[in-house]
Amino acid sequence: MSGWMKRWHVGAMALMMLLAASATHAVDKRVYGAGKGANRLRAQAVVAPTAAAAEDPLQAFETRRQQLRARQRAQLNELIHDDATDEESLREARRQLLEDMEAEQREETLQGILRARGFDGAVVSARNGAANILVRSEGLNRRETAVILELVLRETGITGGNVKIIPIN
Repeated sequence: MSGWMKRWHVGAMALMMLLAASATHAVDKRVYGAGKGANRLRAQAVVAPTAAAAEDPLQAFETRRQQLRARQRAQLNELIHDDATDEESLREARRQLLEDMEAEQREETLQGILRARGFDGAVVSARNGAANILVRSEGLNRRETAVILELVLRETGITGGNVKIIPIN
C-alpha cells in the first residue's frame, strides 16, 4: 500500500471511530493526514451536540456517516481524476472506492432486511471482518438477538464473535 493510501486509510478509520463514538456522545476531534498535493488528506470531523442528535442518536449517526462517506468518495475521485496521480496510487484508490461501495451496499441490504423484520431504525456498520448493529430498543430478548445475528452472519460471512448488537434507546 502506498504512503498516501496508508495515511488516507488511517484517517478514514479514525473518522469512522469518531462517528461510532458520536452515536451517543458529542465529540470534538480533528484528524489530519500528511503528504503533498493531491495525495494530501485533510479531513476534519467536528461533531457537536444538536437537537437531532439528542432526539435520535441513530439518525444522527447515519447522517454523519453519509457525510463522511461523501467526503471520502470525493477525495478518492479527486485522486483518480488527477493527472499527477501515479499508477499504483490510482489502482489503490479505485480498489478502495469499489470496496467502499460494496460495503455500503451490504450495509444497506442488511438495514433493509432488519427494518422489514421489525427493527425500525437499525444502523449497520460491517467492514473489515466485523459488524456493529445499532438497534433502537430498550433491550433485546434472545429471539430478537438470534434473528439479528443470523441475518448478519448469512449476509456478510462474518463470524459470530465479530458481531456486536447494540441496543440504543
